[in-house]
Amino acid sequence: MIKISIKLLNILIVLTINTIAFCQSTIINGNFKGAEGREIRLYTVQDFITFSDTLIAKAPIDHNGNFSIILKLPKDKIYYAYFKVNDIRSNDLYLEYNKTYNLMFDAFDFEKYDTYTSFLTRLNINFTISNIDTNDLNFKIPQLNIILNDFYARNIKTQIEPTGGIINKIPKTKIDSLNSLLLTKFSNYQNNYFNNYLKYSIAEIKLMSRSYNRLEIFNEYIWNQRPIYDNVQYMSFFTNYFRDYIINSTKIKNRDLMSNIEWQVNYKALLDSLGKDTLLKNEVIRELVLLENIIDWSNMKLFTLDSLQKLLTQFYNNTKFVEHKLIIKNINKNLFSKYQIDLSKYPLITEKNDTVFLKHFTTKYVLLYFFTSWCNPCIKELTAINEIYPQIKDSVEIIAISADRIPLNYYYFTKDYNFPNLEMYYFNQNYELLEQLKIVVFPQSILIDKSGNIINATMPDIKNGLIEYLFNIAKKK
Repeated sequence: MIKISIKLLNILIVLTINTIAFCQSTIINGNFKGAEGREIRLYTVQDFITFSDTLIAKAPIDHNGNFSIILKLPKDKIYYAYFKVNDIRSNDLYLEYNKTYNLMFDAFDFEKYDTYTSFLTRLNINFTISNIDTNDLNFKIPQLNIILNDFYARNIKTQIEPTGGIINKIPKTKIDSLNSLLLTKFSNYQNNYFNNYLKYSIAEIKLMSRSYNRLEIFNEYIWNQRPIYDNVQYMSFFTNYFRDYIINSTKIKNRDLMSNIEWQVNYKALLDSLGKDTLLKNEVIRELVLLENIIDWSNMKLFTLDSLQKLLTQFYNNTKFVEHKLIIKNINKNLFSKYQIDLSKYPLITEKNDTVFLKHFTTKYVLLYFFTSWCNPCIKELTAINEIYPQIKDSVEIIAISADRIPLNYYYFTKDYNFPNLEMYYFNQNYELLEQLKIVVFPQSILIDKSGNIINATMPDIKNGLIEYLFNIAKKK
């Protein structure tokens, strides 16, 4: 009987612990004057190689400017997050498990912004944490950054040389003094994320100081340690250490790179050739360095984009590290627009003010054409597209979507201009849709198939062959 009771007690204890853990939430309460009636969205950065973000929560802002977000976060992870209202980004917030954050946003005149500001204009919304305590990451990291920025300002100068700008050499004694100061100042703060942030801040200074041997830095800060993928400062140091590393390595033959990337894509052979460099013996380090360098190569056009895409496909199928699979997905999305858009998630408004969800397409291709009422080139293009559309509509469906911030502007536009052959919609202030498709300039059009797969995210404008492009794909069976 006693044994049964003890067993039952143990079960109850486990259930109680699990219930408490499940009920513990991270809560964000906020006030934002000027944003009443709008929606606030919360994003986190998925990886610090591509800096791709993901939407994790959103909430309405009431008529008093108040909002509340409740999150279930894992206990062992710190989220590097920020907010957006419309297309405007906030300052950063480190989110921890089982904490409450009371935020006060600076007042912002959204009506003025909506009327006069281009989508390319980069403004920020800012908040402060009214209930912040001295043991919060959002208190400690800014404190540390102030000291670091002061050190940079006092010790780093750029010297102009014939080969370009070179940062002056910083003596080891100064860096050692800084390190001692920081370790003393923050000695009582025991937070693993912060400790790594501090450690790799010093590592980055050592790297750029030109007073330390790069191999010594590698052995102290990288060798025999698993990458800290979710620490922004670790990843900053890592990417700076290995920027353009593969191409410049004396141990890796350029012929091997060309052979395994450009001539005949072979991921496994490429990985083996990279392993000839002693700094890349560790498989996880080798793969992460390769991912970083692939992004550099795509910008430098060292290899064809087609070859890099094939390499990433093989990479994704062979890597055993989930973090690398995520980075590959984000590279494919950002560099090669390889992803799918589900338009049925985004309600659009018709010219008759009806709400519709675009779900079923019958044509092989769909052209999403984004415009604004104030964009003169948009009007000229819409006129031309409207004229030719009856000739291609059996193969290409064209959907014109207004991205005017103010709904009334779209309404007046439909009264002033008539495009009888085209389906016209208002984006209904779905800024998530614009973010998903990376719409920032107008006109901008994207070609998808009837399943929503992106075929061409960089369609030409009329001056560069849009009409000819549409006629050519209409001919394809």
